[in-house]
Amino acid sequence: MFGRVKIEVIPSLFCIALVALFYYIIFLNVPYWPFVDDIAATIFHARVPFILILLTVLSIVGIFCIVYLVSSIFRLTILQNRVFNTIPVAAITFMIVIMSIVFNYTDRFNLGGIFWLAGERGDAIYFSIVLGTIVIVVLTIIGTVQAFKESPMGTGQYRGKRFHPRYSSIMTILADAMIIPLLCMMAFYHPRMQSYWNTFTTIMTYYFSWSATPVYIWGTCWIISLALMKIRTPPIKHAVPGTNENELGPVVKRVLFWASMVGQLASLIWLGIQSDIDTAPLSGVGIHVVLPFAAMSVIPIIPWIGELIGRVMHPLTLRLSKPKLVFSKLLVLAMVIFPVYWIIFFQPMAVDPITIDLPPTAHVSNVNGIKVPFEGELVYPSFEMQGNVSREYLDLTGTWSYSRVGTPNPASIAPRTGRFMAGITQGQHLPSYDDSTWNQGPIPGGYETYNPGKYNGVTWFRRIVTIPSSFENRTVLMKFNGGAAFTDVWIDGNYIGYHEYCHTSFAFDVTAWVTPGSHLFAIRTDSAIASGLSDKRFQYRIFPDFGDVLYSGGLDRLFYLEAAPAAMIFRADVRMGEFTTSNHVNGSAEIVVDVVVGTTWKTNDALSGTITMGIFPLIFPNETAMRSLNTRAYMNDSQPLIATQVATFSLAVQSGTRYFAHRFVISTTNVQYWSTKRPNLYAVSVNLTTNDPSIPKDQFVTQTGFRNVTTEGTELRLNGADLKLGGATVFFLRNPPIAMHFSPDDYFDQLLEVKEASINFIRVGVLDPVMCLYADRLGLVVDEEPSVHWANDVNLLIGRTRGIFNHMWTETVFRDKNRPSILFWGGCNEPWATTSLWQYLKWLREFLDTNDAERILVFACASSQDWNPAYQYLRVCTPNVYGGTFEGEKLAFEREIGACVDRYHVANPGKPIINLEWGYWRGEGDNMLKCYREGMNAYMNRTEVAGCTWFSFNDAYTCCAMGLYDINNNLVASDVLAEMQVRYAAFTAGNL
Repeated sequence: MFGRVKIEVIPSLFCIALVALFYYIIFLNVPYWPFVDDIAATIFHARVPFILILLTVLSIVGIFCIVYLVSSIFRLTILQNRVFNTIPVAAITFMIVIMSIVFNYTDRFNLGGIFWLAGERGDAIYFSIVLGTIVIVVLTIIGTVQAFKESPMGTGQYRGKRFHPRYSSIMTILADAMIIPLLCMMAFYHPRMQSYWNTFTTIMTYYFSWSATPVYIWGTCWIISLALMKIRTPPIKHAVPGTNENELGPVVKRVLFWASMVGQLASLIWLGIQSDIDTAPLSGVGIHVVLPFAAMSVIPIIPWIGELIGRVMHPLTLRLSKPKLVFSKLLVLAMVIFPVYWIIFFQPMAVDPITIDLPPTAHVSNVNGIKVPFEGELVYPSFEMQGNVSREYLDLTGTWSYSRVGTPNPASIAPRTGRFMAGITQGQHLPSYDDSTWNQGPIPGGYETYNPGKYNGVTWFRRIVTIPSSFENRTVLMKFNGGAAFTDVWIDGNYIGYHEYCHTSFAFDVTAWVTPGSHLFAIRTDSAIASGLSDKRFQYRIFPDFGDVLYSGGLDRLFYLEAAPAAMIFRADVRMGEFTTSNHVNGSAEIVVDVVVGTTWKTNDALSGTITMGIFPLIFPNETAMRSLNTRAYMNDSQPLIATQVATFSLAVQSGTRYFAHRFVISTTNVQYWSTKRPNLYAVSVNLTTNDPSIPKDQFVTQTGFRNVTTEGTELRLNGADLKLGGATVFFLRNPPIAMHFSPDDYFDQLLEVKEASINFIRVGVLDPVMCLYADRLGLVVDEEPSVHWANDVNLLIGRTRGIFNHMWTETVFRDKNRPSILFWGGCNEPWATTSLWQYLKWLREFLDTNDAERILVFACASSQDWNPAYQYLRVCTPNVYGGTFEGEKLAFEREIGACVDRYHVANPGKPIINLEWGYWRGEGDNMLKCYREGMNAYMNRTEVAGCTWFSFNDAYTCCAMGLYDINNNLVASDVLAEMQVRYAAFTAGNL
């Protein structure tokens, strides 16, 4: 019925599939052809049309294989010789070598690229690979067995139709030996596979205790069952009715065998429960720990499975012809190996990833019907310093003892419970620890200050801090404007808490630990960045995972203690609702202010009082005033914008009601709107008094501005007027010895340089809150972007599973909610992802619509990916554009940049386009100036372009030298700066 399996066609089928894959990738990246040719010219020291040559070779191979397959169908003999049979194998070798080069050229592009390029078709490709692999293996085994039973006839042909069957088998085996590992590797690069097995290996490496008692019991029982299986098990081929073998064996052996199997089952249940307890508050770890042992426990009962299948199949096999009998044996074999195949390839696709890492702390909850951010159980507070009216501050910067322990520690991302705490401290947090041999250094500062060239790893900081008597009976918060990827804090050996994710601000309630007197503060930081680290524990699981810019380490921003009244104002969130204007400069507005008050004290169960709120203009008469962090000092309280608003509150602290939120909604006229040329600002002043005379009044001020940003067709509008953005990417970095730390004056000075370049728009990471205040005052539009760049599908999948996105966006959005300068939230930069990217952006859009609908979500798409449909979730189209630099004809900037913008415009009609990156590196004559000049020509000639962003204003440490200023803030591209001052001024001249 089946005849001989023609395995000689398998290499040709492989070739055709690989050729199709190459064509798909090559034609999806047409803009990069010149860039690839440049790389080939560098490698081969000769400029050749590498892509065209590759396409020609691929076409010849593909045509040959198709002809070969057709000849096989019609039993033609023209190609049936050893030379032609070798060609597909040689072609496979060539294409695999090319793939190895392409998929290892950059960290961002590996075999997983097959799936993200395929988008929603990625799952279909995965299942085709997985199922196709086992089919190929089975066919090759059958065909090889058949072929080696045949003998060649004539001179190199088989029965006048085929070449030597054994030679064809060898060629097919060689092709399988190359392709099947490649296919398996491709399957393991599927995002869900990577996520699942990354999680699994993490559990077995870091969370599993091989010395646990249940493991010993299971191992003993498993060895017993294996021994008894070998003694009592007849070969499967005899396991059919009617054999004379003793199928059951002695009663004692049967009892021991099944007792050992029961012992394995019981020990695995015990192991799963114990693992879940040990890793609390995580859940789901136990089942993953048990899984490999459960799979191994199946081995002793495989003979029973074979016997059972044999008994079922025996009556049928007696009536089958030989071909059908072969098929039935294959079916039996498949049924035996299917459980293993399921565990490896299908289970990861059928289950959701579990959370096995440090639980994020930031989240949003409802308080009195109002969305309020929390950091654990503490309301996420404002990070605007309030002066010394009702609050006191203790600056923690200065000289600290420090010790750099070494490389990133996997324990940093583990839960802070039980045995995991021993992994992050070896006593450095204790007052009794001897730190006399530690170095002394200034804080804040980056790792580069302490150990030049080392940016990733664990550092301990210790210092005796004297708490003044005025802090007694007050709420004391320890606030960090930013920190390392992981930060842990102890006071006098007492664990205070942890924070994950670098750059965002965070706080701890330390009221119970900072009584007046001397206290030992110990801080541990781990600045882990996964890319390039030998320890893969962090890979895919933290943000940033990897990138092309330098990240700070240690404590690189201000941190301090804030002592407030026992009942305090935690935050006041301000936004503008509906507005009407005739000139886009001023008009009426609905103003919404959400005030959150409360206490961290738990002694007073009936606390009530009054909240009063007013809004006043802010007047900064000179540069000195603009540099001040004391916003209250420049509040013009003689000209209130609104009448004083009053509300009452009550708390039942011991009953669990520690916080109260109230929403003020006011409609007013003559609001001076914030804009880039008129950065009008206001102070929202809130006072809190209570019924407890021992608690002094708390006074709180936040800087804000009122503006509305939206889109209308291809126009970006601010307060209803057209807005054009001339921007630059700005990095707040310095080389040693200044390292990563910027003082407030450093921030202001750099922003002044930006402003003097006629730039009105900056693209940045998560900024220091001090810098955000300055951007408001200088009239700079900000695109603030958490570090979700260069993310792939695995990053995004694990990030959503962990809840780290909710954490980082809660802190980012609510910390800077009152900043009118921030018009855009940057979702990510150049993600190499599709399905997970859409899911992430959809989630983020919903999060922002709920918590901050007044701003616009953007993401910087890679220049060539105009096909990326992720912009369906966004109001603007924001590509990075590198026409003439990395794609298209090199140095033909105006044509290539214009073509790229046109492609994005066609793919996203009716949306404004804001370019978020374009640039060229220094050192090639006037090419950098040419890039800027011709890029501006392309942008200014297209009405759909609402903004453009030069990369970059200053150098990032590990990037190409593409900045106007170098890493030490020296002006190195004065010609481009002069051109920028003129062209940006013209581009933005129509802004109000």
